Amino acid sequence: KEISAGIRRRSAVLDVKRAENVCVLREDPDQRKDRMSVLPKSQILSGKFREISLTRIQKFDILKKQENANVFYFFEKCGNVCENPDFDAERRCEMKSVTLKDVARAAGVSYSTVSRALSDSPQIGQETRERIRRLCDEMGYTKNYIARSMVMKKTDLIGLVVPSIDNHYMSELAYYAEVRAQARGYNIMLCNSAPDLRQERTVVQLLVNRQVDGILIVPQEHHSCEDLKPYADQVPMVFLSEDLRDQPQSCVTTDNARGAYLGVEYLYSLGHRDILYFGRRRAVTHQLRAEGYLQACRDMGLTPRVVDSSFSRSSPEGGYEMAKELFRKPIDYTAIFASTDSNALGIMRAADEMGIQIPEQLSLMGFDNISASALSRIDLTTVEQSKREMATQAVDILLNKIERGTRGYVHQILMPSLIKRGSCRM
Repeated sequence: KEISAGIRRRSAVLDVKRAENVCVLREDPDQRKDRMSVLPKSQILSGKFREISLTRIQKFDILKKQENANVFYFFEKCGNVCENPDFDAERRCEMKSVTLKDVARAAGVSYSTVSRALSDSPQIGQETRERIRRLCDEMGYTKNYIARSMVMKKTDLIGLVVPSIDNHYMSELAYYAEVRAQARGYNIMLCNSAPDLRQERTVVQLLVNRQVDGILIVPQEHHSCEDLKPYADQVPMVFLSEDLRDQPQSCVTTDNARGAYLGVEYLYSLGHRDILYFGRRRAVTHQLRAEGYLQACRDMGLTPRVVDSSFSRSSPEGGYEMAKELFRKPIDYTAIFASTDSNALGIMRAADEMGIQIPEQLSLMGFDNISASALSRIDLTTVEQSKREMATQAVDILLNKIERGTRGYVHQILMPSLIKRGSCRM
């Protein structure tokens, strides 16, 4: 036991190839005790043992003639011989969760005392409670949420599915959703649904199998809600960003048509009469934004000009590629209204490379108000859809379903606002 404890204390991993003779400490399940033996390196490298972890032991009485020897702690139940000095095989082999009983034993108190201390029971004194909590931290004790969820029939987990977390808008939306969920006592399990509907269905199925209490999802496409209906019947679900007013599913989105109308209205007030809309896609959200642009053009007597996007997602890279192609043609417009801020960032890059000055030669407006748009060298005028408000309301709607068993569905449409910066001018 003394040697076993010493091995656990000294966890520096050594390379078996550098050893001469090695001391091997083996567990003997039949004798219920450890055995120490000395073996040549050839036997170790031959793979005779299934698993050995490597530790340096210094100056144990039983190892008088082999001080500083390479010692291997043997586990009958593990995998192959570990010859990688950078791999902590001992840690893997001894992987065992610290339990309340372990904490109680170390603290010299009963199991029930530890349990009450961690649940802030008034039956346990403050000093004892702090000592037990400090000991839990030192020992690395963590709650067994699987066992807890089986008893409580609740995991306190919310699944969040987004098409791509590397999208600026999606990452900010995910951040605010997590902030709100944690404030309400829940944690977020984040999944990417890219690149297609099959993956979206796969990750939703994964979350349902993981017994999450509910799911927030930014859908790949408008009809994703129909494809995911079998899962929506099993677990509460709320959709974000996509306008699903024609579907019997709860959703929180922005009035995208109104936002685009506001943008054109502002550019018109600055004197622009040739306004190009950049990046229309087939997604319903983008169709609504384009519809808002077209309605504003009709109301203000402008000739609409639209550049469609062939990309499935908005990104600075996609915006850059489209803008390079656009700028090779004569620029007979005075302003560009980009369908997203990501596209606008790509337009800025292309304009800079081709010597087109913004806003001196060309005004530029975006949509979304991602955090990068406020940077001083970007200073992008944009239409904001409040990601914080959208995420907060979506989480609250979902938790009403989870905690109160709320039936039916809610369509929450948020009003956009105009953010005036320096990328537009008269």
